[in-house]
Amino acid sequence: MKENQNPSVSFDSEGQMRPRYTVEYRTLLWKQQAEEKIKGAREANKDKDLDGCTFHPVLTPVPASLERAELNKCTQRSYEKYVRRMRGAREVSEKKSQEEMMKPGSGKSFAIT
Repeated sequence: MKENQNPSVSFDSEGQMRPRYTVEYRTLLWKQQAEEKIKGAREANKDKDLDGCTFHPVLTPVPASLERAELNKCTQRSYEKYVRRMRGAREVSEKKSQEEMMKPGSGKSFAIT
């Protein structure tokens, strides 16, 4: 947008001279000022939510000596351990619910399994 270098002049109610810009130019100025104000507010509040935070993680990189194949073995073992743990928990839960159903006076109908 072309800047209005030589605005026409008008007088306000107090008799002071004021430049008179086009609506487009005033809108452009307003938009630029608003964007600068928002940018400044974002910069000021950038790390404000971290004030008082006591958590400071210390990340250690994976040693270079650990090959990808070795890493995959570790991941595979961890996954298998997780699956075994989940299956065991499910079995315990199912056994417990079957025992509850078999108790006389539990209010549930007896199930034959």
